[in-house]
Amino acid sequence: MDLAQGKSFSERIALRRVTFMALLALGLFGWLFVPAHFRQPGFWPRMAASVAILNLLAFALDRAHSRLLRADLRAHPLQKTVLGLVSAIALYFVFLAGYFATRFVLPFAGAEISSIYAQKETARTAQIVLFLALVIGPGEEIFWRAYLQRNITQRTGKAWGLGITTALYGLAHVFSGNFMLVTAALVAGAFWGWMYNRFESPLANAVSHTAWDLLVFVLLPFGA
Repeated sequence: MDLAQGKSFSERIALRRVTFMALLALGLFGWLFVPAHFRQPGFWPRMAASVAILNLLAFALDRAHSRLLRADLRAHPLQKTVLGLVSAIALYFVFLAGYFATRFVLPFAGAEISSIYAQKETARTAQIVLFLALVIGPGEEIFWRAYLQRNITQRTGKAWGLGITTALYGLAHVFSGNFMLVTAALVAGAFWGWMYNRFESPLANAVSHTAWDLLVFVLLPFGA
């Protein structure tokens, strides 16, 4: 086997791994958001476990993944943390405007948003904060953007990488049957995908996602 053939073979294997991970993410998230599971107690630990599984596999299958994350943490971490916090606040106000607009335009919006917030009743606030801050918020960005979008972008370019990853992120929430949740996933996914393309910082993305989660679900929930 010559060098070109070996490279082509390794690229095919890498593509199969990324495809497998994307399908696994859709399967795990689909299982989470099916209404029969979404409305049951234990959603938050199941969500955290699913995100943890995806990340453990991503680290195991992609040798460059951990190296790139470590390099990002070493380069200007304070500036990236501030960027993440500012972007989370900006995104929160985008969603706040969307909340009032959709409540006015879509009669079903209020009920669907309330059904999302019903998940807060399945666990104590302190537990939700811990799951969001330590696993779900940072873990989603490390998987969806730092692993999946990065790998897709390497094969398709930034525009397609952003579009495909955002579509997959939205599709992962379709199983809920909740239009508002899917729309929120698409908007947030597109924002964090653009942010990753622009700054290429998993740390900034992780801070942004985590801070936004805490704002939306705990500190300043919509309709509260």
